[in-house]
Amino acid sequence: MLTRALQTTLTGVDTQSWLSKPEAVEMTKRLMLEVISVGQRCGVPLEEELVSVLLERINSIPGIYSSMYVDAKEGRRLEVDVILGYPVKRAKDFGMDVPTLATLYALLKAVDGRLGK
Repeated sequence: MLTRALQTTLTGVDTQSWLSKPEAVEMTKRLMLEVISVGQRCGVPLEEELVSVLLERINSIPGIYSSMYVDAKEGRRLEVDVILGYPVKRAKDFGMDVPTLATLYALLKAVDGRLGK
């Protein structure tokens, strides 16, 4: 899941630790809504209510880390373009403003660049 990959990779904390902070919940919601909006523009039948459903699911399980986190921790290249690149590119194609997604994409590209050396 996109949000889990971003949360755990950039922060180094599990999903439960991340979502225990109100500002992190708000950022996660913004990110999810941006991705849903891009998906909708691509013709994917997603509803904004999905955000609540996904957060409820995430909060119903013990804190976990993403495979991207494990890759970063072990010094392997990240799948940034596969996971984030497509929605960022499509948003740009549509002229959509996705500041949360774009910021996180840039940060993870920097992490990936560091790992690729």
